[in-house]
Amino acid sequence: MKILIIDFDDSFTYNIANSFYSLFKIEPFVIHWQQVGNLWKEYNIIVWGPGPGHPSEYQDILPMMRKTFAKPKTFNFGICLGHQLYWYMMGGKILPSKQACHGESIEIVIPPWPIFPKSFHEKMTMVQRYNSLCVQKHGGLDSDHLDLIVNDEVIMSAGANFLTMQFHPESIGTSCPDLFFAVARQFQYNI
Repeated sequence: MKILIIDFDDSFTYNIANSFYSLFKIEPFVIHWQQVGNLWKEYNIIVWGPGPGHPSEYQDILPMMRKTFAKPKTFNFGICLGHQLYWYMMGGKILPSKQACHGESIEIVIPPWPIFPKSFHEKMTMVQRYNSLCVQKHGGLDSDHLDLIVNDEVIMSAGANFLTMQFHPESIGTSCPDLFFAVARQFQYNI
């Protein structure tokens, strides 16, 4: 398992790296988003990290992002800006959140998606949010794509080779961070 974390100039990036190391004893490689080049081809887990600004400010990385999401044996893990980048790439609307927050926990129920262990399905958990922008509720999803909507905002989405979140699984306000990080590891065992 080789983990690449793409840094969008956000200090939480290193908390994410520490979480992966603590859980799996694997040192992720962190690289600035403007320096990735073709390096992503060497990794089977790619973390699209948090960061400032609107996804439209990161146009240069979208072609590479399309390629990584198209590779069935590469797992994509989008956190905050990474979640927004995915939806921006897919044509989604990224707008100011009606509930902008910085360091607030919200309650969600873990959906019964195949990506999560059955023992967690329908369990309540707390997740920590830091965002002023959000992915607006949308329609027209295909059967291989799932999303969790809270107050008309897409809080989490999943597909065959990805999990994206409009919250920080590495934050102290998230009650079961291992669940979210373990999804990437479990994907590796299943391919």
